[in-house]
Amino acid sequence: MSKARFLNCLKILEVKPGTSLEEIEKTYEELIQVWHPDGFTNNQKLRERANKKIKEIHQAYDYICQYCEEQKFDLDYIDESDGDFKKEPKLVDEQYEIIQLLQDVSGMTYAHPRDFPKARVFITCKSGLDIRIWKNSLGVDHVFVADKHGQMIFSGFVGWIHSNDLFARLSEIQRRFG
Repeated sequence: MSKARFLNCLKILEVKPGTSLEEIEKTYEELIQVWHPDGFTNNQKLRERANKKIKEIHQAYDYICQYCEEQKFDLDYIDESDGDFKKEPKLVDEQYEIIQLLQDVSGMTYAHPRDFPKARVFITCKSGLDIRIWKNSLGVDHVFVADKHGQMIFSGFVGWIHSNDLFARLSEIQRRFG
């Protein structure tokens, strides 16, 4: 994990170095509500911008959470005075790579976390991550990633036209990480 990328993630989430993970989570949830694409149904350009912004917010939050989970400590390892790391961070990339693979599926859109409890485990990775799926009454396929503690760290959906792409990607994830 690079210092520049980490600090950029904090900037995207509109928080400063030294902010607690709990505060970051609150800010993240607020940003998701503000930028959710469903709030921009009357303006396609704003909806597209919101889709990009919410993807950026999710990626930043996922990146920070991944690092904190792996290191088993909060964000106070960043010195507020100069933004330097108190110790060199270590990149743990399986979680990030799986989420990136899912985000790159054609038609992938971020899903609301309210549907996470409805999903069933589809793949359990060697690292303890779970890939869960759920299909709503309209036939829209949802995919969720849960960390080893069962907490959702990614949510997305694709319409029926992209279902084959999603399941091909899930097969790839199974081969590589399952």
